[in-house]
Amino acid sequence: SLQSPPGNNYEKRTDAGKTVSEFNAHLKKEVQAMDLDASDTERLVEITAPFPSRNLAPNSSYMYTPLFQRAIALDEQLVEYEELVKETFKLEELKPVGDPSPAQVTVVGRIVCEAAEGKLNPSVAQIEGSRKTCGGQRVLLDLSGVPNFQIFPGKIVALEGVYPDTRSPMVVKRFLEVLVHFVLPSIERLHRVVTMDVAYCLVCTCQPIPAPIATSSPTRIKEIQAKSGKPVRVLTACGPFTTTNNVDYLPLNDLLHIVVDQKPDVLILVRGIESIAGLGSMLFSIQVGGGLSRCDVLCVLQIVVVPSLRDAHHEYVYPQPPFNKKKVCEVFESPEYAKRVKDSICVNPGQLCKGESGGTFAAICILPLANDKIESASDDKCAHFVPDRTIIEIKRI
Repeated sequence: SLQSPPGNNYEKRTDAGKTVSEFNAHLKKEVQAMDLDASDTERLVEITAPFPSRNLAPNSSYMYTPLFQRAIALDEQLVEYEELVKETFKLEELKPVGDPSPAQVTVVGRIVCEAAEGKLNPSVAQIEGSRKTCGGQRVLLDLSGVPNFQIFPGKIVALEGVYPDTRSPMVVKRFLEVLVHFVLPSIERLHRVVTMDVAYCLVCTCQPIPAPIATSSPTRIKEIQAKSGKPVRVLTACGPFTTTNNVDYLPLNDLLHIVVDQKPDVLILVRGIESIAGLGSMLFSIQVGGGLSRCDVLCVLQIVVVPSLRDAHHEYVYPQPPFNKKKVCEVFESPEYAKRVKDSICVNPGQLCKGESGGTFAAICILPLANDKIESASDDKCAHFVPDRTIIEIKRI
């Protein structure tokens, strides 16, 4: 985290509650005109996880999966992806990884690093095939002829290249673009449809394909909005949640007071447990549980905690960041922002703490879909128009 200037500690801050960035500020007057009953105990939002059959049960033995079961699971992923590639590109068969051929071939495998230690770079990138097709053979890759790609250890790819003999690396000509259909984690809103349930992800290249615009039938939208005409309110904050000079979690405690006062529908905490190893998880749980258990807000509030790779308790999902041949993303200039990106909104609430001083959090308000938008739907599908009816305020804690 960033270190604060001398004397600029959290207790002496003078800008608490100050708004530093806004999105759709002109819609505030619509919220002020609404009759919002703070004592309403109706839960407006339900959160569901995708692929419930694949999620671990709460009583699962963490990190006790035998190695052979992990190997089988990883190999099944490769075999499943091989079938997807053959179906997508109308291929009768794929060549096994490690079989020399003077002709250009198509192979599927997992990116691995040749070096036992160190970061992935173009000289040590290998592809490992499935045990079913090639016995798990590995081949060194020559990526000098590919103008644009993004890989990381463990990534499953399909590529075309030439592997003339076992003494030379496989010369990669291109990575194949394969669309994988999957279901996003959705927030099922009992009175408002605002999320996109289906999306598409481009697996093997850097250039993503935009997901289709979220739609619902006008009848369904009217049915949901008839239950409650209130907006959906979300508070979100990113850690660290305590200052560097103590573990009192004063900023988090102040945020929970705001939750109790405003009674949002959803509280999203990102990068939550970043303090002392072994103590971070316990202290964080005590602060969140103790701050909310003594109030009636829990009957309507849904809490989402998103861990970080830098959390003291968390395992690394990947051993390192991806290796990029070409920069494909631009960083927003402001450290905290809310900006529209086509049919979505990109929100960075900033850090709740910066060194010994306080940071920022984001308050999001999603208004009901206007009746004229519903009535003007040309067919049985009505777009949700979420960016057009969302108010975002980024404030100082």
